[in-house]
Amino acid sequence: GLVMVGDAAVWKEATTPWLLGAVTMAAAALVASLMLSAARQNAVNSALQEEAIARLEVITWQQWRDR
Repeated sequence: GLVMVGDAAVWKEATTPWLLGAVTMAAAALVASLMLSAARQNAVNSALQEEAIARLEVITWQQWRDR
């Protein structure tokens, strides 16, 4: 029984760093994908905003011209 416990302890010692590494990698990948999707959403939003501003400028210019 003692040998089993020792083996389990060694196995745990050996796998813990690997497990931590895997968890860290998974967390990093998740954060990266979240940031990417946020950045893409932000780009879409700013493009829409620029389009709206351009449209507003055109409308203002037409109103000023028609006056």
